Amino acid sequence: MRQVHIVVTWKGDLLGRLARRFGLTWTHAALRYVRDESEGARVIEAAACGIRERAWEEFIAGVREWKAFAVREGLSETQMREIVAYAWGNVGKPYSYWWMLRIAWRLIRQRVGIGVLTYPGHVCSSLVYDAFRYAGVNLLPGHSSPLVTPDEVAGSPLLEEW
Repeated sequence: MRQVHIVVTWKGDLLGRLARRFGLTWTHAALRYVRDESEGARVIEAAACGIRERAWEEFIAGVREWKAFAVREGLSETQMREIVAYAWGNVGKPYSYWWMLRIAWRLIRQRVGIGVLTYPGHVCSSLVYDAFRYAGVNLLPGHSSPLVTPDEVAGSPLLEEW
């Protein structure tokens, strides 16, 4: 494995503009990896069609803004393989729309100061978060909920912009 990165994006569509009204900068997170330079970069993501793998060029087409992050201290070969293996093990599973509604409810509650709900499930950012945890890398030390947003992942103290 040559590289493993976290990519966050914003497309600028209706959902993206609504998310920004609730204080989010990013609306999607994915795992970018390069196994072999001849293959090019690939992405594993949880999206509306389910959890899938596709070419970097296809993934980034139509995205207005994006940033990529790497773990500051670096990842071992074993950790990179485990991260990608975990994500690959979820390819083909459905996207959790119910969980997306729970994230929206959490953001609404935070915005009006009612408190925070935490729920398990898989959406884009939880797939990335869980893949790193599987490899022993807790991107959000002290964070007790599996419910994470792309902004929280991008704001990890363990990451630096790539």
